[in-house]
Amino acid sequence: MACPEPGCSGHIVPRRTRRGRVFYGCTNYPACTFSTWQRPVPRPCPQCQAPYLLEKTNRGQHLTLVCATKGCTYRETAEAASIA
Repeated sequence: MACPEPGCSGHIVPRRTRRGRVFYGCTNYPACTFSTWQRPVPRPCPQCQAPYLLEKTNRGQHLTLVCATKGCTYRETAEAASIA
């Protein structure tokens, strides 16, 4: 997935912290500091047109796609989303 930051030509890739926890960050680090703990899905938000959604897992291990934009309340269950 291409980095959603304006003017950045990098891609979002999985990375690991020193303790082994997985996060997702831009390949152009340190020039671009985009990072997130949830896996980004390259689908625009139907409500606010944000360029990506985040894949979240709750304690019951149910996948949900949520919008990363503050103020947007879009949620979608993974069964309806059919994530590739």
